[in-house]
Amino acid sequence: MKLKSLLPLVVIVVILAVLVGVKKVKERPKAFVEQVGLVSLLPEGVSKGDLAKFELYVGAKPDQKVVLAMESGSDKWRVASQFNAPVKQEKIKEFLEAASGLQGEFRSKAGSDADLEPFNLTNEKAFHVLAYKKDSDTPAYHVLVGSTPGMKSVFMRADGNTDVFVEDSNLRQLAGLYGDDMEKAPEADPWFDNQVLDLNKEEITKIALKSPDKELVFELQPKPGEPQKEETPAESQKEGEGEENAEKKEAPKPPTEYQWVLAKGGPGGAHKQGGLDSLLRKLDSLTSNGIVDPSKKAEWGLDPAGFSCVVSFKEEKPEVTIEGGRPESDGDGYVRVATNTEDIVYKLSKYSFNQLWPKGADFFDLPKLQLDAATLDRIEVKEPEGKIVLARKDSAWTVVEPVADLAVQNSTLDTVGRTLAAWKAEDYADSPGGCELDAPQRTVTFKTASGESHTVVVGGKSKYFDGAYARLDGKPEVLAMGKMDVDKVFVPPKNLFDRRLFDFGEEDITSVQVRRKDDTFLVERKDDNAWSVTIEGTSYEGDSTACEELFSGIAQLEATDILFGKTSLKGELSATIGLTRKAGGGATITIGPETGGAHTVALEGKKQLFSIETGEIAPLLPTGNSLKKPEPPPAPETSAAPESTEQQPTPETGETPETTAAPEGAANAPESPPIEVNVTAPSSDTPAPPAAK
Repeated sequence: MKLKSLLPLVVIVVILAVLVGVKKVKERPKAFVEQVGLVSLLPEGVSKGDLAKFELYVGAKPDQKVVLAMESGSDKWRVASQFNAPVKQEKIKEFLEAASGLQGEFRSKAGSDADLEPFNLTNEKAFHVLAYKKDSDTPAYHVLVGSTPGMKSVFMRADGNTDVFVEDSNLRQLAGLYGDDMEKAPEADPWFDNQVLDLNKEEITKIALKSPDKELVFELQPKPGEPQKEETPAESQKEGEGEENAEKKEAPKPPTEYQWVLAKGGPGGAHKQGGLDSLLRKLDSLTSNGIVDPSKKAEWGLDPAGFSCVVSFKEEKPEVTIEGGRPESDGDGYVRVATNTEDIVYKLSKYSFNQLWPKGADFFDLPKLQLDAATLDRIEVKEPEGKIVLARKDSAWTVVEPVADLAVQNSTLDTVGRTLAAWKAEDYADSPGGCELDAPQRTVTFKTASGESHTVVVGGKSKYFDGAYARLDGKPEVLAMGKMDVDKVFVPPKNLFDRRLFDFGEEDITSVQVRRKDDTFLVERKDDNAWSVTIEGTSYEGDSTACEELFSGIAQLEATDILFGKTSLKGELSATIGLTRKAGGGATITIGPETGGAHTVALEGKKQLFSIETGEIAPLLPTGNSLKKPEPPPAPETSAAPESTEQQPTPETGETPETTAAPEGAANAPESPPIEVNVTAPSSDTPAPPAAK
């Protein structure tokens, strides 16, 4: 009975609930597109699956475009405008998502280019995106991208339509263009798939490396097993074990353990597993710095290839062969996967290339010296530039040969000694052929105070890295010395000395006299820092800037080279420069004739001559007149207003004042003759007037 009485109430509650639900549905918030009125910028019928090609360019440079196209018969994309290089799949996927869903909020209706200019949406300034469907030569759409009003939005419009919209997806930035330079053309590099290798290092069983001067083969082989002890029947059936022991199954054999071994090549001795592990990691994932034109293999050092790396795998998986080239031994390298069906040439940084083809020191312990630099007491260097002999005296190095009465560069001499004491080979070669070690042009011999002696001979340039081939102590092994060590040891003789001609500053110079055939002058510094220039016996006030530059140039003069053994100038002299100092005394610089862009120079008190480039000498030989203080420009002439000869009445009386009488005799003074000005330009045959004395 009670249930029947409650039934109407339940029905009423249900009806109210339905009505509330209907009201909520009607009052639900509109979608974002409906709220802001987003408008699709694409024509109807364009979807992501339809798009198969994009053309990207800036209006100012339509001929510099990037063309992306889907490969026929697959879903792979290529940079059709750049060697048909593969496109990074993640990047083209992101671009496709944005390019197939363009819709923006209306911002402005522009009537002309002037109205589009603030948005950078004129045809000349905008970034253009043309999209094509499969098997179509007509664009499915053409949109223009302008500047960015905010961090996550951009101005856009459809080609042929001046309505400006704000869009969240910035196709210009997705193409790799950032900043306000709207004339910057897009590049292909951001689109390249730079993955060269993606191998599984755990599946690699063999690596064969070949470079221009060596060959190495590493193999993964089972570790040699320990010999097993044979059991006698009596030992196998101990007391109390009977038939139960005989029925026991054999214990499972432990899995075979493998190790990497050097199967071919090497300078002798075991290899460093750390170096091999580094190579395996590089093969596991190798990324390039870009892709270059495969038709220029000779330019990249790949025709023929000087380097190769052949990788073998477990379970008969096909081998992978990488070819490498490095046109400059100290530069970047180039590689291609020769076993791939595609002909793609990748650019590798110098660091990555060295990891793929490591130096010998990365794989092996090569010969080295471990001497105490303080124990070295004599070094003899023979090189094409001359012979150098260093000797230690009172814990400091001195230069015995070549002879020069100049201060030595102590840091340079110390570097020679430290480098030799701790020298170690960085690489090696399989054979001496082509290493130029039979008649080396560079040799260094050094010994310690106890009599221990070593010799390093250096041959030709390394074919593998930035260095040179070498031999240590006459042994047959062909080693290699890094260029940095070569440069530190085989120093040009001129670099052993301080090549500055003077050891005082410009403030110590009191006068400079320049004598030459056509011009002689004297420049003096006065006590109040004023300057005097004397030319042919006449003194003038000197220009402070020009005079200071002359004194500074002389004080800082440094020789380009030292002409060891030469003591006298030959030929007609160019000039002499004499100077005096506050500290007393002076110096004379004698400048010889110019030869090959340099002058031979003698300095009073120095035994050897110097060579100084013409560009360094020229500022020391200005003309005397250029050192004089410029005369002030003449004051502009002022033309006085002509006085009226007519007498005017005075305002007070209205009477004309009396005329002042002229001085006696003025009436008989002769009139000034009229001035004649000849404005006719002289002919080319008219001789110039003589200069005023």
